[in-house]
This record gives sequence, C-alpha cells and structure tokens, in this order.
Amino acid sequence: RENAGVANGQTSTSELWSNVEMLGTNNTSKYKAGDTFYTDAQIEADAQQYTCDKVKLNPGQSYHKMPYVKNTGAIGMFKIVSEASVSSGVRRIEALTGRGAMALFRLQDSVLTVLRDKLRAKNDAIVERFELTLENARKLEKELADAKLEIAASAAAELLKNPEQVGEAKLYIRDTKAPDDGFKTLLDGIAQKIADDEVVVLGNVCGKAGSIAVLVGKALQKKGVKAGDLVKELAAYANGRGGGRPDRAQAGTREVEKVSGAIQHATEIVKTKLGV
Repeated sequence: RENAGVANGQTSTSELWSNVEMLGTNNTSKYKAGDTFYTDAQIEADAQQYTCDKVKLNPGQSYHKMPYVKNTGAIGMFKIVSEASVSSGVRRIEALTGRGAMALFRLQDSVLTVLRDKLRAKNDAIVERFELTLENARKLEKELADAKLEIAASAAAELLKNPEQVGEAKLYIRDTKAPDDGFKTLLDGIAQKIADDEVVVLGNVCGKAGSIAVLVGKALQKKGVKAGDLVKELAAYANGRGGGRPDRAQAGTREVEKVSGAIQHATEIVKTKLGV
C-alpha cells in the first residue's frame, strides 16, 4: 500500500516499495513506511484515490493487504511459481517479484548447470538426455528384478524338496535367515513354484525381527487350508501377529527365539483342517 506514502508526499514509490512493513495480524493492522505509520482506513482511502479511474469497487469490497503501485515498472521482475484451485471459480496464484524472482532464476540456472555437467549435454539437449538416462535406469531395474526373481526361484526349488506328507498335502517346514527384502524375494520365487497340493511354512529370523510366512496351493485352499488362518495360529505360538490372503500370508514377531518352534505346529494344524 505504498500509495499512501506517495499521496502524502513523504517518499517515492520505489523507495516505499522496499520499506513497507505490515505490523499486526487483525483489524488493527498498521503499515510502516519509513518512520510513518498508516492504518487500514487511511490506506483504503488512498488506494481508491489512485485506482478509482481504473478499478471499479463494489460496496464492501476490500483490497488485499499488500503494496499497490502506480505501474508495473515499480514491481520489477515477476515470476508465477504456483497456481491452484481454491474454490469454484476461484484460483490462487502465487508469484515472486523483484529480488525474490531473481533469486529463483539464479537457483534454476544453478540446477540447469549441474544437470548439464552431469548429463554432459547442451542446454537444448538436457531433457532428451535425461529421458534417455531415465529409460535406461528403468531397464536396468527390471533386469535386476528379473535376475533376483530367477535366483529366488532357484533357491525355492532347493527348499521344495523332501516334503512331509500330511494326508493329501505335501508340507514343507523350513527355517531361513534372510534380510527382509531377500525373504520377500524368496517368497515370490516359491509362489511361482508351489503346486496345488503343497503347503510351505517358513520361519525367518533376521537380527531382532522374526517372520513366519505361509503359502498354500489352490487345491488345498478349497479344502479349508487357508494361509491367512494358518499363519495367525502359528504366530500365536511366538506372540506375533499377522495375516493375509488364502494363498499367501505373513506374520511378524520380536521374540525370534520362538519362531523355529512355532512353525513346527504347522503339521498338527494342517492335519486338523484336513481331518486327518
């Protein structure tokens, strides 16, 4: 609201633009320009004096609490930084001006310089080089994921040997020691290999964290052997909690010393569910 100062002949528009300061946050707000204070009422009256020939105000319409200028040259550089919908028919636009806009441009230029150096590309080729680099990274990630899954499938094949026959079900109870991501990958590999008449129960210990995982074949799911139910019963023996789908479920516990013993109860539980 620098017009107030200009109207009273106390300072110039450009000087006041850098000196206007809002004091307070309510209806008693005051604005300081140099050593002079202005109230809302004073600034409203002066703002209308400078804008009435260009802006038609309806009764009760108020100005935003920010400086007004006679022309855009007093504002200087102007850069819109965000735009969003506030309500129906209303949008909020945020922008930087003057030194703030210049600081933003300098920051963007420094980022552009770093990208140019890292990607070894000219300014007009940065986007193309970045998209190519991103595409290559995605391909490498997919190849790595496929390789991990292949290794997991191989490890799963080693685990799925010498099952315990429980009625018509083949039951595998195994202890493992794998990190969280490695354990998940192993389960993915087993999920690819498991047959319709198989049940796999794994007890994994990694540091102070214990996990129990159960995978069940489709045929046994139809006979009432559900992975989610089975893992809950097993986890109770290790004071753990968990659950999941009928084909795959997992539980966790902090009492890692109980994990190995807990999974041994899988035999009696499967027998009960199959009525053996």
